[in-house]
Amino acid sequence: MNVVKQKQLCFNCLGKHRVTECKSNGRCQNCHRKHHTSICKELQRKPEVESPQPEAAVFFSSTKRSNADVV
Repeated sequence: MNVVKQKQLCFNCLGKHRVTECKSNGRCQNCHRKHHTSICKELQRKPEVESPQPEAAVFFSSTKRSNADVV
């Protein structure tokens, strides 16, 4: 967002004009307002929901045998 403001780009299509002069009919795919999806404030506020990953379990087994004769 800071780069868009700093370079004075269009919030809607990221072109070199102001959003009020933008001829693009594109809208944010998230909130449907007139700004580019990549700079949507709603997306920046809420964390992405990740699908739960199964926990990995690793088991090690070790056996030591002794063939020594016991008297």
